[in-house]
Amino acid sequence: MTVDKNQAIKQVKLIYVAPQENSNKFWCGWVMPDGNLYVEYGRVNYPPRTHVYPCRSVAAASQKLVSLVREKTRKGYQEAIVEADDPQELDWSSFGENASQLKQKLGQIASLGEIITQHTAIRFDAIKGVFVTELGIISLHTIQKARAALRQVSLHRSNPQSHQFNHAVGEYLALIPLPVGISARCTNFIGEFRKN
Repeated sequence: MTVDKNQAIKQVKLIYVAPQENSNKFWCGWVMPDGNLYVEYGRVNYPPRTHVYPCRSVAAASQKLVSLVREKTRKGYQEAIVEADDPQELDWSSFGENASQLKQKLGQIASLGEIITQHTAIRFDAIKGVFVTELGIISLHTIQKARAALRQVSLHRSNPQSHQFNHAVGEYLALIPLPVGISARCTNFIGEFRKN
């Protein structure tokens, strides 16, 4: 079933990060104009599972969404910290004679984005000029918060079993999704901080 999520009346995006449990999951719900609630969920950077709740009205779908979000937040999910707005494609004509140079620079950023994609669930959208995840846009503000979280990870890396270390890793993963849902990957991620 193909769903145009851009038509959603309301949306909620949640993430659950628990490094000590080797868990990094997401849950997203969209109230659709036809009265259905469309849901995607799963491990970060893996194909999502989907489910449609036929609710027969937008009001019923909205109530179902509130109920499911309440259930998820009781289980430890939190609202995803990403930008929800989807920018329009860049209008290259507005850049005048600098357009070709800017396209070239964006191509270089896209190449860097391929390296980032190998280690995170982030990809670069060269048409819109932004970094995105399944949950939304990664803004400069999000990157600054992620850097602060990494500084905390670094401060507590000598004790990777500590609450402070796990909290800092969780804060980082909530901002910059990494595919750590497999034990070896999580161990490698934490191991990198032990080395540094």
